[in-house]
Amino acid sequence: MELISIIVPVYNGEIYIGRCLDSILEQTYQNLEIIIIDDGSSDRTGDICEKYLLEDRRIKYFYQENRGQSVARNNGVLRCTGDWIAFLDSDDVYLPYSIEVMYNIQKATNADIVLTSIGNFNNTYNTSINSQYLKEIKLYTLEVALEEMYYGKTYGVSPLAKLYPRSNLLSNPYPEGKIHEDMDTTFKLISCASKIAVCDIVTAVVYFSDNSTTRTKFNERMLYFFEAIQNNIVFINLNFPHNTSLISAVIYNEVFGGIDICGKMIDFKLYDTVDYYRKKYRKYFKTILFNNRISVKEKVKYILFISSIRYFTIVRKIYNLRLSRNG
Repeated sequence: MELISIIVPVYNGEIYIGRCLDSILEQTYQNLEIIIIDDGSSDRTGDICEKYLLEDRRIKYFYQENRGQSVARNNGVLRCTGDWIAFLDSDDVYLPYSIEVMYNIQKATNADIVLTSIGNFNNTYNTSINSQYLKEIKLYTLEVALEEMYYGKTYGVSPLAKLYPRSNLLSNPYPEGKIHEDMDTTFKLISCASKIAVCDIVTAVVYFSDNSTTRTKFNERMLYFFEAIQNNIVFINLNFPHNTSLISAVIYNEVFGGIDICGKMIDFKLYDTVDYYRKKYRKYFKTILFNNRISVKEKVKYILFISSIRYFTIVRKIYNLRLSRNG
């Protein structure tokens, strides 16, 4: 069996790092190297990791000054020795068979990248698996793989639930000091692959902590999303100028990713910047409305955003209130 490196960036994760590491140690695939990169934690994260380090020789722990998740990921890639790499955020977990499934998919297809699904902790998953999933493997062309990534139904831009060759990550490091750095990296990693294997089976389960990007308040580093998605658009237009379905997919990601960030900007009364994107996204009206892959709920969200900041803000506050009540 080949050595697979699992990189776990962590920052102030004393509450959940143990749960994360336990899920890795319980993997049915045992030939693992576990690289923990502590991004300057000020709580008991380091003490907890040191305890695990003494219990399992496969674990390696490194501390760095606080420089962000992208730097932590890059340092993990540089320090690991496996030919294949998987990432797991410190507040998330693997199912017991996760690495075995991704490894078996790679072996069955000789793929250069394996893309599987992310689950939500509110759902229930089997802790064992049979070989039936091998019949569900799909081999995607680059264009189809990118299109599905932008819609994010089976997999998205997150590095979770993916198996990468180390060489490709060395060639395409994450941009440092950014939020939404995945948006500027995953399309490059998929584009490096000559064979892309996809399987709609959950291998990583996500918990939304207070540190997660989806729940953090706006800060200026989030604006990198707009630069990153523009890099995607330039790449698509340059390489696939006649693929209208792929172009529609990247526009979908641009618009709805942008709307989410604009919602955070509204909380800080950055109305001029929000108004700029409202006007920009109006030009996509027909593209959004006539795209049958976009739900009615999302289309309503889009129409509210381009029509009225006031109505959009009211609906968003109601939604966030319901979300907070549901935990």
